[in-house]
Amino acid sequence: MPAISQSVTASNGDTLVYIPQKIAKQIVIDLEKGDLCKKESESYLRDIESLNTALAAKDGQINNLQGVQENLNKIVEEKNGVIAKQEKYQATLRRQRRWNLYKGWAGGTVVGTVLGIIIML
Repeated sequence: MPAISQSVTASNGDTLVYIPQKIAKQIVIDLEKGDLCKKESESYLRDIESLNTALAAKDGQINNLQGVQENLNKIVEEKNGVIAKQEKYQATLRRQRRWNLYKGWAGGTVVGTVLGIIIML
């Protein structure tokens, strides 16, 4: 094996680099940590995807509830219109009743007066 430098040796077209054992162990540990970080990163990405899916579902529920709220608001507006018409109708009936009572009272007074005059004669 011809040596290119003290730590690099060429053999059969391959180049061998000699690394101290302490550094080699640290490289292996770092590679393992890198693989672990990659798995952890993939796990975070899956979590993010599932949270995005849940968020989209919640958005759908919110939109649905907003539609329900709009429908209920329209119903309330219609009911308020019906109540206003009913109140106007009741006020009209009260006026007619008062007028009828007045006419009855006035008519009774006139009839009473006429009868009184007839009786006096």
